[in-house]
Amino acid sequence: MSWPQEALISCCSYAFKELSYDQNIKKSLVDMCTQVQLDVEALTERFMMEVSRRIYVTPKSFLDMISLFLSLLKKKKGDFESNRVNYLLK
Repeated sequence: MSWPQEALISCCSYAFKELSYDQNIKKSLVDMCTQVQLDVEALTERFMMEVSRRIYVTPKSFLDMISLFLSLLKKKKGDFESNRVNYLLK
């Protein structure tokens, strides 16, 4: 069972609302995550037709992707800040 595109957009927008980025960047992130989910759902159907094997992509998969993306973003931002401080101290 998949969510409609509007639900994906709404969920993603809510998850990204606290990010300290420009609204255009946030919208691009929302669009990207939504499109990834829709593409994966389409590819699972194609996979089923080609090899007769079902792969389940659920709303929980989408929520996990958002969570992983946010934690990776936080880590990379921390890495960037650390490198910036080290560079400034040299």
